Amino acid sequence: MHITQFNQILFDELNKLGPVILDRIHGSVDASKLWDGKFERSLLATKKQYNGQHIYHHTVFLSFGSLRISYTSSDKDDVTNLILSYHIPEVNRWFQPLYRNRIERATWNWAKHLDNEAKLRKHIVSKLNSLFDGITEWYADASINIKKFDTANITPEKIPYETSTFYLMGAIGRVRLCAELHKQRCNALGVQSNADRISALSNELLKEMQFELDSSNVFNGTFINESY
Repeated sequence: MHITQFNQILFDELNKLGPVILDRIHGSVDASKLWDGKFERSLLATKKQYNGQHIYHHTVFLSFGSLRISYTSSDKDDVTNLILSYHIPEVNRWFQPLYRNRIERATWNWAKHLDNEAKLRKHIVSKLNSLFDGITEWYADASINIKKFDTANITPEKIPYETSTFYLMGAIGRVRLCAELHKQRCNALGVQSNADRISALSNELLKEMQFELDSSNVFNGTFINESY
């Protein structure tokens, strides 16, 4: 199926399903409600060409991780596969919330029968519903699920540790370091980028963390340490 027709069908079906699955997502991996249930076709991007294949993707950011819609097309602009996936990074080597960091529903070696519009629409709905079933089922048993916390045994004295404060410090430290490296290298190469903004935002994160530690008695004796 040509990419123009495929795009129309894909985003049509995605945006029919978005509002339907929104409550499930807001009740699990998007508790902060970053997502409004819409898939924005205007944000669809192509990142590179690989062996004559054009790679397209669209990402939706959630409180925990992100949804990703991606597919490839041939030089003739015929779609060759579709991948619907949920991604969440590991915090560290001991805390990996999601095995292999993703849940995926993919169609490879694009079947010719899916060139039929009705069957393609049915296929997209089936894959997306299956993905969200997988996310919901995983989250119910996941270590990031607030309902799984042993709140009876958490005291104010344990908050800095129970909320991974030290790992948050370390993550901010890594972001600041990488952002500054990115900034310096882009500048040296004369490459146009948003490196200055990335670096500035990472420093804002540091200030926010420092303010939190300084303004609450709960964090007495806890100091910024970016080396975690």
